Amino acid sequence: MRPRHLGAGLRKLGGQGVHPGQRWTDTCDFADVVLPATMQPEHLDLHTSYGHHYATLNRPVLDPPGQALPNTEIFRRIAAALGLDHPRLRDSDEDLARQLLDGTGVDYDELTRRTYVRATGVPVGSAPYAEGGFPSHDGRARFHDPRLTGQGVDPLVGYTPPVEVADAALARRFPLALISPAGRFFLNSTFASLPWHRSRTGPPRIHLHPVDAAARGLTDGDPARVHNDRGEFLATVAVDDATRPGLAFTYKAYWARLSPGGSTVNAVTGVRDTDLGGGPTFHDTRVEVQAAPTGTIQPDQPGD
Repeated sequence: MRPRHLGAGLRKLGGQGVHPGQRWTDTCDFADVVLPATMQPEHLDLHTSYGHHYATLNRPVLDPPGQALPNTEIFRRIAAALGLDHPRLRDSDEDLARQLLDGTGVDYDELTRRTYVRATGVPVGSAPYAEGGFPSHDGRARFHDPRLTGQGVDPLVGYTPPVEVADAALARRFPLALISPAGRFFLNSTFASLPWHRSRTGPPRIHLHPVDAAARGLTDGDPARVHNDRGEFLATVAVDDATRPGLAFTYKAYWARLSPGGSTVNAVTGVRDTDLGGGPTFHDTRVEVQAAPTGTIQPDQPGD
């Protein structure tokens, strides 16, 4: 579902939603009720590894401001108000943490004592697959696995071309590949409404190689329309050698209501999953970039 279709659907419903949040995001605009939620220093949570081998326990160190509650407590209270009485709907945050860790080799009591526990079972300094033992049904790494056929995937390891970037017919209509990496001063979209972070990142820009900019009659600072069959967004042209010919990029995580035209790069990226692993495919996108009328992009709007 594209962002414009999702927004239209939510408007047609007239809200009918409850949204917990820490600040007023684009999603809040569609909710009937917005409930204040806690932030990381204010609630109990588990953090699994992201590029390391440890699980960590997040303990609250601050009292929540006002009426803010953890999402889990909000769900428990909503369930109680609706008269739902399943035992799982009354589990405390500690109960949930213990259930999640059950069978993982991480002991919750040890985690509460140390706050971090090595979670992979891989000894420090070891090469885990030097002697085999891969996480497959027979412990071997396989270049051909017939079981993948059942998933509709070629069982032989090989190269699978990108759906859009390698599509020659699509490239004739939308000749630029587009990627949308993370910005240095945003954490996904968490800080994208804060003036300090927005001032460091700047307004949405579409970076073009000088060859591609010249072919389109675009110069640095021009307003531009970036579009494909899924949608469009507005951005200021940045002409530089940070990219290569045929490839454009813009930073992700801008909020739609704080962006020119009320749209972001999400309007043009795909929503399909990869054939293995169910990963996102937003870097496999083709677009065209055209000049937008002068005055289309207004001065940066204030954030929160």
